[in-house]
Amino acid sequence: MPVNHRLDAGKFSIELNPYAAIDSYTVRIFVGLHPNAAQFLAEVPNIPTREVRLNAAMDEDEFCWRDEKENQLDANQVIKSAVEILCDLILEDIRHRNL
Repeated sequence: MPVNHRLDAGKFSIELNPYAAIDSYTVRIFVGLHPNAAQFLAEVPNIPTREVRLNAAMDEDEFCWRDEKENQLDANQVIKSAVEILCDLILEDIRHRNL
C-alpha cells in the first residue's frame, strides 16, 4: 500500500493514505509504529496501529470530513485527532519503559 504522506516521530508515525474513487474521496489515517521500525529497533514492541477512515463531504456551505459515525470534522480537527493519538502512543511507550 503506497503511503502518500507520512509524519515520522521516532519509532512512531502518522500516515495519510488518500483514495479517490469515481464518486467519493476517502483518506485513511494510520497512527502507530513506523513502518520500518524493524530496521532500526532491536526489539519491535507489540503496538497496534490505530486507523481512522474519513470521507470527504460537501454541503451547500462548506467542505468537511466525515468519520465512520458521520461526525463532521474540519481539517484542523482531523490533524489534532491524529496528533493526540500519536501523543497517547508516545506517553504509553514512556510509561511502559519506566515500569
